[in-house]
Amino acid sequence: MTYIHQNPLRQKLINKLDDWPYSSYPDLINKRTGTLPKKEFVLALFNTLEEFEDFSKIMIERIDPKYWV
Repeated sequence: MTYIHQNPLRQKLINKLDDWPYSSYPDLINKRTGTLPKKEFVLALFNTLEEFEDFSKIMIERIDPKYWV
């Protein structure tokens, strides 16, 4: 899921992960109230919402750019 959320940022289409209107990321971090993603399933992998946000942002720096399209 992190890969999908980060694609628009990697392609420089947005400045922040939650700027892309076609992503479930804003729903998962409670900045939008969409119903498509199962928040409970995704957020159960993390202790807090902040931990999920931090993970999502950190992975931008940790994944080698050669693996991004």
